[in-house]
Amino acid sequence: FEQFSIDKVTIDIDSTVISRYGGQEGVKKGYNPGKHGRGSHHPLMAFCSELKMVVNAWMRNGNSGASTDFGEFLSQMVKIIPEKKIGLLRADAGFFSDDILVDLEDRGLNYIVSAKFNPRLRNAVYEQTQWYPLDNGKETNIDYCSFEYKAEKWEAPRRMIVLRKDTNKTGKDTPGKLLFPELEEFENYKYVGFVTNMELSSELIWRTYNQRADCENRIKELKYEYGIEGFCMKQMGATESAFRWIMVAHNLMSLFRMKLLSERRNAPTKATVNFECIAIGSYLTKKSRNIILNLSVQDKRRQFIEGLFQKLSGIGPPFIISNA
Repeated sequence: FEQFSIDKVTIDIDSTVISRYGGQEGVKKGYNPGKHGRGSHHPLMAFCSELKMVVNAWMRNGNSGASTDFGEFLSQMVKIIPEKKIGLLRADAGFFSDDILVDLEDRGLNYIVSAKFNPRLRNAVYEQTQWYPLDNGKETNIDYCSFEYKAEKWEAPRRMIVLRKDTNKTGKDTPGKLLFPELEEFENYKYVGFVTNMELSSELIWRTYNQRADCENRIKELKYEYGIEGFCMKQMGATESAFRWIMVAHNLMSLFRMKLLSERRNAPTKATVNFECIAIGSYLTKKSRNIILNLSVQDKRRQFIEGLFQKLSGIGPPFIISNA
């Protein structure tokens, strides 16, 4: 990451569950929504939104909570990308914890964290009487409110933003939580909430947090294209070593796509890159003291391949990335 010239980055923290089918080290029964009761590992990962790369990744025991070891994980992460380069950190409700928020504040980091609606916060939402239409009610059918909220163990209040969505208008599958199904007046509303230390408008906080969804795409890519679920060694250290090397491979491929295939409207999948750029019949020959790579490429693809080599010859670190 020292090879990138970029002013500020957005970090997304998330965890995922990898089901296992043996008694390897670290395989424990814990939260596993896909296969209840199945042993698993529970990795913790940090992604750089602008670069679509993994910043840090830890393999953890399957009975770990979403935020287990977060403090140590964050301390290692800011050695990779210093605090001064982190413009924003986003995380889901699994990280809605006073210890985590205090850690972020002590480091001077801006954050948006999805709220967990415990009974105290639920009551605070019920007491809100001033709700305003998001985007003046033009597109979203969403109302919002913003208020100062102090949880029982918090030393000071923090800014809370809550949005409610009328499922009669947005559909029953609308994301969010039914907070008051027993009250006829509010039974059709689903709620989402965020805690933040930023002073942006409520609408901009919501839209900025929604961009975090791209890290879910990175996790799916790592599972289905890079095979992080497809191996598990007897020792935890060996499993984590392989896991982290896959992150290196993923980041190198992301750099390849970003610098050489950036003109495409949609970023190609790893399988497409393999087919078009990597899995090409070739052989090495020697001419004088030079080693030559001979690629077996049809005429109609030759211009594309030659263009990649031309781009490759003109780039090198530090890589300039725009985050405008």
